[in-house]
Amino acid sequence: MEISRGEAINRRVLGTIGPGGIFGEMSLIDHQTRVADATAIRQTICIVISPEIMDEKLDKTDPFIKALLRILVRNIRSMVEEEERRGLQQMLS
Repeated sequence: MEISRGEAINRRVLGTIGPGGIFGEMSLIDHQTRVADATAIRQTICIVISPEIMDEKLDKTDPFIKALLRILVRNIRSMVEEEERRGLQQMLS
């Protein structure tokens, strides 16, 4: 899988995910929209984990761990937003 962000000419590949990798985990934790797109670049088998299944698993998790996961996701999203702002400022300069 290739992970990328942006539209058309501004599309930027962030990385790739190989066998056994995961993507979309942040959205499963905080129910927000995804910050990147995943595109299969070769034949791929994906296992879908529904938000309901993830919520069920999180409900059984230690509250500290659950809060820590949410904080980590919030911090990553903040970093992504800051990177986007910087990129926009550079484009306008």
